Amino acid sequence: MNRRSLIIGAIAVVAVGAVAIGAASTGVIGTQPDTTAATDQPQVSTATVTKQTLESVEELDGTLGFEGSGNVVNQLSGTVTKVPEAGTILGRGDEIIEVDGGTSSYLMYGARPSWRTLGVGVDHGPDVKQLERNLQALGYLDADLKPDQKYGKRTETAVEGWQDDIGEDDDGVVRLGEVVFLPGSIRLTTVPVQPGTRVNPGQTIATYSFTDRIVTVSLDADRQDIIAVGDKVTIELPDGIETPGSIADIAAVATPATEQGGSPQIAVKVTLDDPATSGTQDGAPVTVKIVRERRDDVLTVPVQALVALAEGGFAVEVVDAGGSVRLVAVTPGLFSGSAVEVQSNQLSEGDRVVIPS
Repeated sequence: MNRRSLIIGAIAVVAVGAVAIGAASTGVIGTQPDTTAATDQPQVSTATVTKQTLESVEELDGTLGFEGSGNVVNQLSGTVTKVPEAGTILGRGDEIIEVDGGTSSYLMYGARPSWRTLGVGVDHGPDVKQLERNLQALGYLDADLKPDQKYGKRTETAVEGWQDDIGEDDDGVVRLGEVVFLPGSIRLTTVPVQPGTRVNPGQTIATYSFTDRIVTVSLDADRQDIIAVGDKVTIELPDGIETPGSIADIAAVATPATEQGGSPQIAVKVTLDDPATSGTQDGAPVTVKIVRERRDDVLTVPVQALVALAEGGFAVEVVDAGGSVRLVAVTPGLFSGSAVEVQSNQLSEGDRVVIPS
């Protein structure tokens, strides 16, 4: 189940553990009489009334990983002679797989998959434009040229330069399977083929995620009102380091409960402001902290200082300069950790309050 820090529940603890004290019949809470000499008074623990900002924080379980998933589909035929390991990050122009000791496929960026051999004379098409954009990004096509859908002489020359640098035959032709178009850089999650494996066109040779770091949270569907897209959060990483992030997406459709009596779940995506702080762990548990309520510049005392009154309500025991103790009625506000907001026109910053032993 999700870990939740419901600070507001602390009020019940105070009510049960505190000593009930009656007020005077007039309803005024006054100074308790000092019946002993000052030197005979027992020593009490006290705390200072402070002004600070309090936050009510909700903690949710999350999983740190990489965004997205997909399959690398091979279009080459032959025996695998080289393939990267799972966990390898591949970028534009990186080799994906080698077959028969010499023919390789390379990663290029694009939304449409390869479906034909490209060379001078082929029909115009968006795959040509995708190829030209990649050749330009890799420095083989002049930056002042605008990629188009025509495979002309300038495209052929750029391909020849690229092929020469990667050690392929520089004939200016990109055969089906020599380029794999994917949306961006990828991180290989599984590689089911190994050197010696026979591969054929249409075969999945690897699965991948993208390289963007995200945290996923599974939230009870009836509690999705506690967050909104754009909300700022704090992510506690497995090593205890905290890093800022924000709610990037909240699924529109809930998934059924996985346990009998459980609640449907909403998938929440959290992005990190500084992904570099998160390392490279995949599937690591993290805690996502959401500020549900905030009080700026309010009077606060330790929760233990609250005294539950027999007739209802709460007070704190204020220690005067002479050592006498008087009860001051307070209205508790926001609870946050070991502190609680208190409201009273008889209490000021710097006052000392009794902390029961």
